[in-house]
Amino acid sequence: MTTDWLGLAGRTCVVTGARGGLGLAISRAFLEAGANVMMLDLARGDADEGVPDALGAYASQVAFAPVAFAPVDVGDGASVEAAFARCVEVVGAPSVLVNNAAM
Repeated sequence: MTTDWLGLAGRTCVVTGARGGLGLAISRAFLEAGANVMMLDLARGDADEGVPDALGAYASQVAFAPVAFAPVDVGDGASVEAAFARCVEVVGAPSVLVNNAAM
């Protein structure tokens, strides 16, 4: 069931620090609202090839919204620019940004 009380269906939401805790919960809530979600967090090897395992199974249950992951270091401008380009390419231009990175 979609609970789009914020009118986010079809909009692209970007979450930094999205791998766990609050960032993961925010990403899930955006998916439930029908938003496209770009999850950003520090690079951690092979896990960077797709959506973090903690959300992977959940994302398949709410497959009505695209979700993707990209590694980013929010303290590095070039890294942020690359993540933004990937976001636009994969899930669309951002409408919402949640700066949740522990920086």
